[in-house]
Parts: sequence; C-alpha cells; structure tokens
Amino acid sequence: MSKYTVIRRNEKIGIAVYNKEEQINVIWDISNRVDEINNLVEIMNDLELSYVHFHDFIEDYIQQKFMV
Repeated sequence: MSKYTVIRRNEKIGIAVYNKEEQINVIWDISNRVDEINNLVEIMNDLELSYVHFHDFIEDYIQQKFMV
C-alpha cells in the first residue's frame, strides 16, 4: 500500500509517496499553502490511493483548481 506525506525542502513543499519505507516519488510545487497540501495528503491516504494514480490525481486536482 502506498503512503503519502508532506515533504519540505528549502522553500519548496511537495507530496512524497512511499512504498513501505522507501520513497518512490515526489511532486513539488502543487501549492504554496501547507494546509492545502495537508488536505490532499489526508485525502490520498484515506482513499488508499495507489501510486499508479498519484500523478493523475494531482493533475486532476490542479486542473480543477484553476477551472474555478
């Protein structure tokens, strides 16, 4: 099962995905709002989102965010 977490490096905020204890990918610069990133991580973990859908989920989120 994939596990998602907020990751910070310097001024960047991103979402990291782990398979067991190994970090397998990170997407940076989704938002500069930590609360927004925390909410996304919570949703992905609650849904038990498979890593295969990680990029699509983030892409869909960004598209919806800017369509408003």
